[in-house]
Amino acid sequence: MLEDVKARVAQTLDSDVMRTPPRPAPSNVWGQRYLRSYLRLRFFIGVVGIALPFALVGGNLLAGAGVQPSISGYYYTGMRDAFVGSLVAVGVFLVFYMVAERNFDNYASYVAGFAVLVVAFFPTDDPSVADDPALRVGAHYAAAVIFILALAAISFRFGWAGRRSGDPGQLQASGEWRLHYGCAAAIVIAVVFIVVSQLTGVLADWSILIGETVSVLAFGASWLAKGLELFRKPPPA
Repeated sequence: MLEDVKARVAQTLDSDVMRTPPRPAPSNVWGQRYLRSYLRLRFFIGVVGIALPFALVGGNLLAGAGVQPSISGYYYTGMRDAFVGSLVAVGVFLVFYMVAERNFDNYASYVAGFAVLVVAFFPTDDPSVADDPALRVGAHYAAAVIFILALAAISFRFGWAGRRSGDPGQLQASGEWRLHYGCAAAIVIAVVFIVVSQLTGVLADWSILIGETVSVLAFGASWLAKGLELFRKPPPA
């Protein structure tokens, strides 16, 4: 039975849905322009992911306010616009940037994009309110978990595609797949850390902020690395 499961997983990972579409030929001017725009957007999203925790925490401290117990908590501070604007930018990009493709990247990006838009528009519980609407808060937390796990899946896919041979859509640096695998692992470990911390009470006050920060930084690093393919030339045919 275990061997059958392994065989099915291997077959799925080796299927067309897991492959990256071939890059346009150098002579395809419009295709190359489209590709470069696409990679620039990936690079930008990576920068947003890495900068977001530092911008929220640093901006709030500069405004004379304290550190919040979660990234989502900055919705109720002077950094609300930066928080919502960043999440909406990431969400819209994830939903539409591969809208014409039908592969794993596309499906996982859809899920992550719609989930992060829910996170942005259905804020976490308000510390100044005794009884927040349970439906809104529940939707926020559920969407946050889905978003984070979808990001882990995308980073894993980046690593898988970079490690395999014969994927015409890849232009990763040597060993870059290790970075993507590491980012995926970091996101999963961060989620586990949050769950264990909340259940045991160890670092419970700050575990959500720590876990979310690690997840967002890992996401940003993975996407930044993919965006850097913009500056690499394909090997000669």
